[in-house]
Amino acid sequence: MTSLAILILAAGASSRMRGADKLLLHVDGLPQLRRIALQAMATGSPVFVTVPFDNPLRAAALQDLAVTIVAVPDSARGLSASLRAGYRAAGESAALMILPADLPELDTADLSTLIAAYEADPAAIHRGSAGSRPGHPVVLPKDLLPALADLSGDQGARGLIEAEADRVKLCPLPGAHAVLDLDTPEDWVAWQNARKTQLTVQDEHPSMADPLAAALRRPADAVIAVITSVIGASYRSPGAMMCLFGDGTSAGGLTNGCIEGDLAQHARTALATGKVIRLRYGAGSPFFDIRLPCGGGLDVALYPRPDRHILADIVQKKARRAAFALRLSADGNLTVQDAQPTGWDGGDFIINQAPALRFLIFGEGPEATVFTRIVHAAGYAHHLVTPSEATLAATLRNGCKATLMTRDHVASLPNGFDTRTAVVTFFHDHHRELPILHAALNSPAFYVGAQGSRRVAANRIEALRSMGTGDTALTRLHGPIGLIPSSRDPRTLAVSVLAEILAIAEGKP
Repeated sequence: MTSLAILILAAGASSRMRGADKLLLHVDGLPQLRRIALQAMATGSPVFVTVPFDNPLRAAALQDLAVTIVAVPDSARGLSASLRAGYRAAGESAALMILPADLPELDTADLSTLIAAYEADPAAIHRGSAGSRPGHPVVLPKDLLPALADLSGDQGARGLIEAEADRVKLCPLPGAHAVLDLDTPEDWVAWQNARKTQLTVQDEHPSMADPLAAALRRPADAVIAVITSVIGASYRSPGAMMCLFGDGTSAGGLTNGCIEGDLAQHARTALATGKVIRLRYGAGSPFFDIRLPCGGGLDVALYPRPDRHILADIVQKKARRAAFALRLSADGNLTVQDAQPTGWDGGDFIINQAPALRFLIFGEGPEATVFTRIVHAAGYAHHLVTPSEATLAATLRNGCKATLMTRDHVASLPNGFDTRTAVVTFFHDHHRELPILHAALNSPAFYVGAQGSRRVAANRIEALRSMGTGDTALTRLHGPIGLIPSSRDPRTLAVSVLAEILAIAEGKP
């Protein structure tokens, strides 16, 4: 009996593409079908790919890959034909991950998250999601697989999943990874153009990439490097991490390039021996030829080959914006526990993991657009909710996250207002902001601010008080907002407000 298998569904007709084949369009320099197959192969699970019997180009896109190609002669009868053929080909699998081939943002880390969720609870149906919105992939446990042989039509396994709704567990994936599919040429052009404008600081500088997410993609070749103590001045604080790979590539950074080259050499040794390596750089270091310009010292520990299941759990917790801590034992084991301060606990090192800073922005006009663009360019998680289609269009053109305002826009926000969320409103029609501010002020959000003059701010306070907002909550409201008084230019205002929020986030109001 094999373990979980991955079934990539690639036998559809791309009927809405007006002659183009969306699975052969290039993403990151590869046909989308080949790219998603490579992502699936990287999980280590066996991969099966259904393709139309009469479309040799799709099979050619998979040339030389270690996947099983399943030609579907009756693919025109609908999605069920692919599922039946894939089920027969996968044989006695312990479970089957159903993976549509046309979701271009899914990656190995996402698939590994679903695999880890299945291994933790093999009886459940695990389904990728964007917040509370169900999407793909879907992992079906073994007892449900025979039902695939009886499917008909173009609804796929939807009816089967709905019939077993009490067994479904959603696995939140980053952004829209689980739900973004592109069915028309216009969809693809818009998405590709948006990707070109989404070069954030993280994309441009590998030193700012998430080291744990990077490790999940290649756990067998990964070494997690952690600063465990600092002597004197330092570029980074204890708990800072980076991931180093055996081929010399890396994600994240511990200094401004002072020690990373040497760390790469020690990482190879850690991979070869499988043992934790502890190093001292700077003051008190035996490496006299490696100096830290700051004049301080760093203790660094290297932990080879972190457990893939733990990494997947970590990535999922981050997607849910959960607070937790990592425990790195003296012998290199990585575990997850409740949040607690970073530091030593006997021979174990604890790293607290707070959710990333997030900006929820409400408003319209140039002030809202420019502020959202600056937050996006700096690489922060963000979401603009606007009643203006013009503001929405101007914002989305720059690759930012934005949606149109609805009546339930506050209730529908993913994860609500948590302790690492800043809420800012940019309205000239100030009655629109009142329900938003009332909700935010009665939430754990660490910053709540609203654009407007001193007179507007005073009137706003009275309006909120009449809505039942308590005086204690009202003391949390910032307005006028920004470090620079009376900023009128949208760009100056945006920088001024961002600086104020970051100062408060760092505990320096």
